Amino acid sequence: MKLKDYFNIPNCLSYVRLILLPVFMYLYWHAKRREDYIIAFTILVVALLTDLLDGFIARKCHMITEWGKMLDPVADKLLQGILAISIIKNYKPMLVFVITFACKEIYMAIMNLKLKKYEPNIVQAKFFGKFVTVVIDYFVSILLLLTNLPANIVWMIVLILMLSIIYVWIRYARIHLSIIRKYGLMGSKA
Repeated sequence: MKLKDYFNIPNCLSYVRLILLPVFMYLYWHAKRREDYIIAFTILVVALLTDLLDGFIARKCHMITEWGKMLDPVADKLLQGILAISIIKNYKPMLVFVITFACKEIYMAIMNLKLKKYEPNIVQAKFFGKFVTVVIDYFVSILLLLTNLPANIVWMIVLILMLSIIYVWIRYARIHLSIIRKYGLMGSKA
């Protein structure tokens, strides 16, 4: 890859998203007034817009790069993780989701690294993964904006998020298992 492939518009938007994440987290954790939360949420909206724009521009302007294919999902997962961790400040039940999310992402990273040499496109996001990302972003945004929800509503949202993560985890595990079977990797070191 050429240096310009690392710094095309879609990849630069992903870099901006990565830079905004610690800014958001700092502002959110130090928020005391409603206005502080709104400022943090505004930073989040800008980060989410970069996510929408980078994929759109990459496809429309034929700027898809191998680096971008790896960078975008990493930025997305970091965004989701930081959001979930941030919400623990106001909603302790989110810790259950964060632990499940972290376990799933560690599993995905290990399996994708092991199986990438057999199936190079394994790291590309699938439709069901993108759909669940939207679900997570939607409910996490609700929890970010509404900082005093009743416990039963919070637990219902945590349950929806948990089921979403488990659903995606199972779907990807089935893909990984089919690759393992396809290449006869069951007893070998993949």
